[in-house]
Amino acid sequence: MTSATMDFTELADKLFDIGAVNIECEGKFRFKRHEKEPNAPLSPIYFNFRTQSNPKPGPLTSGLVIDIALALYRLARDNSIVYDVVSGIPNAGEIFAEQFLNFLWNDTRSPFPSVSFEKEETGAGRRIARLKPGTVLPEYEKKLLLLDDVLEGAETKFEAIQVAKDNGLEVAGILTLVCYDYGSSDASLRLAQAGYVFHSVFTVSELVEHYFSTRRIDQEQFDAVIRFLNSR
Repeated sequence: MTSATMDFTELADKLFDIGAVNIECEGKFRFKRHEKEPNAPLSPIYFNFRTQSNPKPGPLTSGLVIDIALALYRLARDNSIVYDVVSGIPNAGEIFAEQFLNFLWNDTRSPFPSVSFEKEETGAGRRIARLKPGTVLPEYEKKLLLLDDVLEGAETKFEAIQVAKDNGLEVAGILTLVCYDYGSSDASLRLAQAGYVFHSVFTVSELVEHYFSTRRIDQEQFDAVIRFLNSR
């Protein structure tokens, strides 16, 4: 695993066992990129890191949300990211940001500002368009840490980055639970080339290697995911 600690391995197992990781032998899952690239290969692996209260309900429990937020919190700490504002990218990242702020409070005993984004429906799909009405921007704190569940194509991340910049915020880093590691077309490389710090708790290849080694998936499922990653 990217962060080689025992609890992160346990977290990976919990996510699979609760049904948050879905793997098929043939590609059937679409991403946001398919709005612009309808002929792009469909993915054989899909992650549903949402709770029942999300507009798109998922299997996460409140305990797993806390575990994920703690993993992201440790990722920020271990990589020495300097930030003073926190935001979750909607809709999946917001619930992790709430718990992340709780860990900050426990460590600092100081309130940390946060901002919230709002999506809008366009002819090409949903996009992050603005900060939510009524959002109060901090007067001095300007370094924003963005949290989300998955990095696949980075479109949503760049939308959030642009809205942040339009409101005078400097993006100090982007953290996700999982990153699709596509090699030369890896979205994390796009973020790095644009000058942004990015880290993930797991990569897709790390997860499927772990799930294969623990017999949670079979050879055919493993091969399908690796073949998909290498095809990008």
